[in-house]
Amino acid sequence: MLFKRTRGTGSCTHGRNGRRCGKRMHRNSLRRWALRNGLYKPGRDKTGKAFLRFEMGGIGMLFQHDSSQHVWIPHLERKHTLIMTVDDHSRFIVGARLVDEDTSWWHLRVLRETFETYGCPLAYFTDNHMIFAPNTHTNAQFSRVLQALHIDLKHARKQHPEAKGKIEKLFDYFQRRVPQLCERRKVTSLKEANKILQECVEFYNRFHVHSETKETPWMRWNQAVKDHRSYLKPIDYDGSLDLLFGLHYERGVGKDGRVSFGGLFWRLPRAPRHGKITVVIRYPTSSRRPYSELFMIYKGTLLKHFILSKGLRPLRSFTHPEH
Repeated sequence: MLFKRTRGTGSCTHGRNGRRCGKRMHRNSLRRWALRNGLYKPGRDKTGKAFLRFEMGGIGMLFQHDSSQHVWIPHLERKHTLIMTVDDHSRFIVGARLVDEDTSWWHLRVLRETFETYGCPLAYFTDNHMIFAPNTHTNAQFSRVLQALHIDLKHARKQHPEAKGKIEKLFDYFQRRVPQLCERRKVTSLKEANKILQECVEFYNRFHVHSETKETPWMRWNQAVKDHRSYLKPIDYDGSLDLLFGLHYERGVGKDGRVSFGGLFWRLPRAPRHGKITVVIRYPTSSRRPYSELFMIYKGTLLKHFILSKGLRPLRSFTHPEH
């Protein structure tokens, strides 16, 4: 009762409590006295201190990567996902795409587009979503690709969304622009929405003056290149990029030389009986490659390649990428 806030300013004890003690006293004085005598124990924030701000010293040292679900196309009246990658030093957006679902397949697509356009960074910074699980996870597609390309993967601490403040602010920036433009232009497809998204990304990179740096991302990016503070490197991988950026699943081979995958059995004459092989699936990527493909690999050797017909109904489960 002694520490209950009374009406008014609350700076001192007034009313009944003040009359009972016969003395007016500041609330903080009472609080410190109670703490010294062990009569009051303040609650502690279980999440700990806020994540300290950080900034890399050059471009390519760290890319922040995340996704945001939102009603990006108002005329479709449902949510889509924006996958985005931003350079930590310059705030330059190096990858952005609107997709149907937040799946590993689409994250790998954005990874490849980013690497082929700008090069590979030293590290990626993500949250703790299952898509970004470490390579020990059964279906760790994202971390598997980064490990193969010798790129470190760093995770934000749990319950610390402020650690990804740079990219979270970007999502807020685009949520206030892309849907309005899509509605104004009566956009009804992801293809059209992605054109608008790229226009917004281009404007942000070249003309948006950051409130902290007082520079545009384009200016900071070019200045870092001029000062030899670029840590970007070309893709260092000897194998096929199509296989690297596909979805990998381990499957066992039966005694009859068949592998069960996607609800069907696939016969592999040269597969090791009772052994383990890697099944790589690639979904359609363009009008030039409109079919899904399966690759059966054993110890780095391609055993067989299947091209899946779009009209084959048992393979309907392949039309929507899995996590």
